[in-house]
Amino acid sequence: VTVLEHPVEDLAGDGAFDSILCLNVLEHIEDDEDALQRFRRQLRPDGRLLLLVPAHRFLFGGYDRAAGHLRRYDRATLRALLHRAGFEIEELRHVNPVGGLGWLARVRLRRGDEWPAGSFRTFDRLVPVLRHLDRLRLPFGLSLWAVARRSSSVDSAQAR
Repeated sequence: VTVLEHPVEDLAGDGAFDSILCLNVLEHIEDDEDALQRFRRQLRPDGRLLLLVPAHRFLFGGYDRAAGHLRRYDRATLRALLHRAGFEIEELRHVNPVGGLGWLARVRLRRGDEWPAGSFRTFDRLVPVLRHLDRLRLPFGLSLWAVARRSSSVDSAQAR
C-alpha cells in the first residue's frame, strides 16, 4: 500500500491509483467539483473513491465555520456532484445517526461555536457501542459515506 498526502491542487492526473480515501476533506475545498475531477483523473479505470463528508445542510452552523467547513452535503447534491465529476456511485448512505442527533441538538441550542469540554471524549466512548446502528442504513446521520467508481462511460466519451 502506497500512501501519499498532497494538496488536491497538486494532483496532475495520471491514473496511478486503485483507490483514493478522502475523509472529511471535501467540505474544506472551495471548488469541490474540480477536486473530485482531479481525484477521478488520479484513479485507474474502475478505481474507487471512498468519501466521507458532513451531511445535512440544515446542520451547518458555527462549529462548521470554526472548523473551516464551507458546506455540508445532502444525498441528492453529493450524488449529482459525483456524477458530474465522472463517477458511478456504488454506495451512498448516511452514517453516525447518534452523532447527527447530538449535532442537531447542539445546533438547535445555539450556544456558541465551541463544544462543551469532554463532549468528544464521551462520544468516542459511545462509538463502539453504537456503531451497529450504521448497519440499519437510516436516512439520517452526521455524515455521508460514498463509494464511487471511476466511470468508464466518461472515459469513452472523452476519448471521442
